[in-house]
Amino acid sequence: MVTNDSLPKLLRALEMIYSDFSRIDQYHVIVDEFQLIFTDSRFKASTELDLVINLQNFSNVTYVSATPMMLEYIGQVPEFSSIPFYRLNWGTRVFKPTITRVKSSALYNFALQEITAYKDGVFSHTRINNLGQEVTSKEITFYVSNIGLITRIIKSAKLNPEEVNIIVSDTPDNRRKLKQLGKGFEIGKAPLRGESHKMFTFCTRTTYVGADFYSTSAITVVVSD
Repeated sequence: MVTNDSLPKLLRALEMIYSDFSRIDQYHVIVDEFQLIFTDSRFKASTELDLVINLQNFSNVTYVSATPMMLEYIGQVPEFSSIPFYRLNWGTRVFKPTITRVKSSALYNFALQEITAYKDGVFSHTRINNLGQEVTSKEITFYVSNIGLITRIIKSAKLNPEEVNIIVSDTPDNRRKLKQLGKGFEIGKAPLRGESHKMFTFCTRTTYVGADFYSTSAITVVVSD
């Protein structure tokens, strides 16, 4: 299992193991969330181009995504235009959430209002789950692309480390910024199935794709300008 930019390294390692490239061609490659090849090309075009070029060495490649690019765009790319496309119909098993747009004069104002209400025990968000049961939200997951805004919200809301899970890329700069919040604040991770959840979770783009928090009651707030 490798990231897009590590596939060339994997190929070099396999070439060291197998002197005959036909052995490598027996691998079946699965590219998950393949739409990122297109969207990420804005800022790392050479990485995505190298991925597509290297994948031409394999006879068996499957591109998978729950949010694929539209066919009219894929058809204009030679590497994708001639391959078969399958769409899976999940029928009634797909649950589409209700999306509410809220305009705010400042990005953090709405977040602070929601955090204050939850800390005060005012849980007003309810929904009906797939079993027809009413579920009241007691957790919030904020998606915020700016770690500076995350730390500002946490400071303004006076959250402590026991209340908040901060999921960002593990970089020296991000660790330094979280240390400025005080003792106990560190880079967290999405809880696995059965693990305890904190009331507030903040995520940057590092978990925008393919993350499952296994929460039965969290609402999602996308903070975007």
